[in-house]
Amino acid sequence: MEKPSLKIRLSDTWDNTKIKFSNWRRKRQKRPVDYILLDINGTLPEYAPPEPSWFWWLHFIGVPTPPTPISFNYLRYVVESISADPRLLGVLIQLGDLNFGWAKAQTIRDLIKKLRDNGKKVIVYSLDYGNLSYFIASAADMILMPPPARWAVNGLRSELTFLKDAIGAWGVEVEVVNVSPYKTAGDTFARADISPQHKEMLNWILDGVYETVTSAISEGRNLEVGRVKELIDLSPLTAEAARQSGLIDAVLYEDEIAQYLVPPDAERSESKFESLKKKLPWAKKDDKPQTPKANIKRFGAVRGELMRPIRWRSGKYIGVITLEGLITPGRSQRPPSLPIPIPFGDEEIAGAESIAQHFREVEKDDEIAAVVFYVDSRGGSALGSDLIWREVERVRRKKPVVVCFGDAAASGGYYVSAGAQWIVAQPLTITGSIGVITMKFVTSGLYNRFKANRVVLQRGERAGLYADDAPFTPEQRDVVQKEIDAYYDQFKNVVRSGRKIEDGALDEIAGGRVWLGKQAMTHKLIDAIGDLQTALDKAKELAKLPGDKWTGTAWFSGRGGNLLPPPFPASRADAALDFLSVLPTLLRERVWMLDPFKIKIE
Repeated sequence: MEKPSLKIRLSDTWDNTKIKFSNWRRKRQKRPVDYILLDINGTLPEYAPPEPSWFWWLHFIGVPTPPTPISFNYLRYVVESISADPRLLGVLIQLGDLNFGWAKAQTIRDLIKKLRDNGKKVIVYSLDYGNLSYFIASAADMILMPPPARWAVNGLRSELTFLKDAIGAWGVEVEVVNVSPYKTAGDTFARADISPQHKEMLNWILDGVYETVTSAISEGRNLEVGRVKELIDLSPLTAEAARQSGLIDAVLYEDEIAQYLVPPDAERSESKFESLKKKLPWAKKDDKPQTPKANIKRFGAVRGELMRPIRWRSGKYIGVITLEGLITPGRSQRPPSLPIPIPFGDEEIAGAESIAQHFREVEKDDEIAAVVFYVDSRGGSALGSDLIWREVERVRRKKPVVVCFGDAAASGGYYVSAGAQWIVAQPLTITGSIGVITMKFVTSGLYNRFKANRVVLQRGERAGLYADDAPFTPEQRDVVQKEIDAYYDQFKNVVRSGRKIEDGALDEIAGGRVWLGKQAMTHKLIDAIGDLQTALDKAKELAKLPGDKWTGTAWFSGRGGNLLPPPFPASRADAALDFLSVLPTLLRERVWMLDPFKIKIE
C-alpha cells in the first residue's frame, strides 16, 4: 500500500491544524442555523460541471446564463458538510418537480438515511405527494404538506401505445428482426397489441417496484404493508385525511414551518450580546412577545460558517466517467430545447469517441488509482457500445474499474458495463435486456398512396438490403437474422466472460429480458446493491487505498478531447443544428442494443 508523499502529509497537517482551530472557535459560537433548506427538483444528474471560467464576463455585462443544475455530487457534499457540524439540528427538504426515476429516488433515500444516522433530523415538505415524491419522503423523520394539497399515491401504471395499424393506414410497415420475443424494442411499430412475453416482463417489473415502494412506506411510517396498500387504493386523500391515517405528520403552510420546527433550546439560543442589548435604556421595548421560530437558511448562505471535516488524503484520486443517454459512435451531445419533437430528441447523446477519450485520459494519469464508470443509459448503437466496452476491457487490466448504474443500464448500457470488476445498482434500476434488434421501415405503400413513382437502379445483389422500398425477402431476412445472431453471440460472450455465467444460466436471463436491480442481483448480473458512494468505496478497496484516508474524485464528462471552449455560448439554433448533425449517424445504424424504448412506471 503506497503511502502519501511527504509533501501531501505536511500540507494535510497544516490544513487540518487550521481546520481544528476554526472548528474549535465555531463550536463555542452560537449555532449559525437550526435547519438547512434543500430544494430538490429537476433531472438530478450525477455530476454537473461548473460554469466555464469565462462566464464571469457574461455575468458582468448582464447576459443571462443557464443555471447550473443541482446534482448528486453536490448533494453528497452538502450531506457531508451538514453531518460534520454537530451544532446543526437537521435538514428541511422541499421537493419540487421531479424528473428522474426510481433508482435516483432510492439514492436520495440513502442520503436521508445517512443524515439520520449522523443524528440529524430530516423533514420533507411538498405541495403534493405522488408515487415518487412520497417514496422519497417516507425515509424522513417528518413529512409536512399544506392544507389544500392532496396525498396522491395512486399506485403504479405503465401505458404502452402500439402503432402498427396507425402507420399502416398511411402505407408504412415495420419489419423487425430480433433474438427473442422478449426483445420488444420494435413492438411499438411492428405490433398492434402487446405480446405475452412483453406483458409478462412488464408485470414482473411492476410487481418488483410495487413491492419495494410499499415496503419502504411501511417501514418509514410504521404501518403494516397491507394497510399501506389499502390507503393507496383509497387515494387521493386530503392533507388532513393523510395526517389522520399516519401518512404525514402535520398540515402546514410554508410560512408556519419555522414556528412548527422551533428547537427546544430556542430561548437559550439567544446570545449574551443580544440579551444585553435588550437591557439598555435606549433599547426599543416590544410589548408583543416574539414567537420563537426555527432558524432555517439555504446551504449557500451558511456554508462558510459551518464546521469542516478533518481529511487526511490518500494521495490518489478515483476517476469518475459518466455515460448518460443514447449510445452512438462519435462525440457526445446535449439535446437542445426545441419546440418540435425529433427522434431521440429528448435524450443526451453518449458518444463512444468521447467516452473512449475519457478512459484514455484516466489511463494515462498516474494519480488516478481506480475508475468508477457511471452508466445511466438504455443502450443504443451496437457498434458504439462495443467500442466503449473495448476501452473498459483495456483499462481494467491496468486499473480497477467499478460500474455504478443510474436509473437504467440496459441492453447497450449493460454491454459496456459487463467487463468491469464490480457492478453496483439500486434495487429499482432497470437493467439487463441482453439482446440485439434491427428494424426496417417499409414505405412503398406510402409512396403508392400519394402516387409517387420511385425508380431504383443498383449494382450488387444486396445493395437494397436495408432499403425502405420493399420488405425483406426470405433470403434477405435470413441474411439479417445471421447478422443479428452474430451480434447476440458477441453480447453473450461479453457477459459470459465478464460475469462468469454459464451458457445455460445465461440463456434463461438473456434474450432481451429486462430486470430490476434486485432481480439482477439474484441472476448474478450485478454484484451489490448501492449507489455511487458504494462504488467509490469498492474502487478504493480494489485499488488497495487506505480506508481511513480521504480519496478525492476526478470527474470526466462531456465531449472529451482537447477541444477549446467556444468564446460565447452557442445560440439555440446553433445547438439544434449541432444536435441534428448526429441524426444521420443514428439513421445509418442498422443493429441496435436498445432497451424496449422507455419503460416508464408512474
